Amino acid sequence: MNYSANTNSLLIAVFTPLVVFAISIGLIIWVLPFSDPSLAMGVTYDMALVAPIAYLIAIWNKPIPKISVVPIFMIGILLATWFIPEGNQQHLNLVKTFGVPAVEMIVITFILIKTRNMIRAFKGVNRTTSDFYDVLKRVSAEVLNSQKIGAIFTTEISMISYGLLFWKTKPVERDHFSGYKENAFVATFIAILCILIVETVIVHYLLMRWNSIVAWVILALSLYSGLQILGHLKATTQRLSQLTPENIHIKYGLFGDACIPYGIINKIELNSKTPDDPKSFHKFALLGELESHNISIELEEPITVELAYGFSKQTKTILLHIDQPSLFIDRVNERIL
Repeated sequence: MNYSANTNSLLIAVFTPLVVFAISIGLIIWVLPFSDPSLAMGVTYDMALVAPIAYLIAIWNKPIPKISVVPIFMIGILLATWFIPEGNQQHLNLVKTFGVPAVEMIVITFILIKTRNMIRAFKGVNRTTSDFYDVLKRVSAEVLNSQKIGAIFTTEISMISYGLLFWKTKPVERDHFSGYKENAFVATFIAILCILIVETVIVHYLLMRWNSIVAWVILALSLYSGLQILGHLKATTQRLSQLTPENIHIKYGLFGDACIPYGIINKIELNSKTPDDPKSFHKFALLGELESHNISIELEEPITVELAYGFSKQTKTILLHIDQPSLFIDRVNERIL
């Protein structure tokens, strides 16, 4: 029922500005060229103001972030610029001159208010857990009023935060297990970073001889990719899998979280083999076969594995690497029994 209601809300919200855009474009194509040019004023304000306001009214009491009206406003500006004849864009230029800066100020104010609320919420939640990623995910979903948008925000901010901060290795406490010390995880990702740096320098040099703009764009993308890899590497050393009284909380850097209740575990064992069917399991390994696993967990019913950017996967078989696999299995079996 909730899923159906949310779907209907989303369809209505999207359909409302589309109708305004479609009518406006129709007027431009079939009426505007053959009538009073003043009609351009009405069409301009329909696309730039009426469409986003109608969208905002449609989502006002719906679980859709109000900030999503900004892309609708920008789409209206772009469509008006594209379809309205250049000689009839006087009012559109006014909207661009005064409306766009006003929207920018509103967005900046919105971000500042949300940031302040997030900091306050973070201080409250942080008393119960020391995991920055978990805290940020919970606070982002609460402040942004959206699990999906909160997850995207969490992934981006966490990659930057872990990439630039959190340089001290987190000590392993009781019932916490690392998964990067007894395999080639760190060496593999450092090697990838080194290759990326070397290739970035070479490619940047070659592209500069052809097109400087493309060269700098590729350089920026490469640097951002490097920051993502570094963020995941460091998050893996900070975010340790944990055995709580109720479940196993698996944490794989920034690319995988899962809570497994002890009551649905059918079998847990030492296992380094990979099943033939890739759809029958989920392996906590960003690089696939380049990362090893030493434990498999078979479940009686599927669980949800939370991935980066709000994506998720259902599975009944988990493959992961734990640095002390025998101790990990013994501790789990103690709780199952």
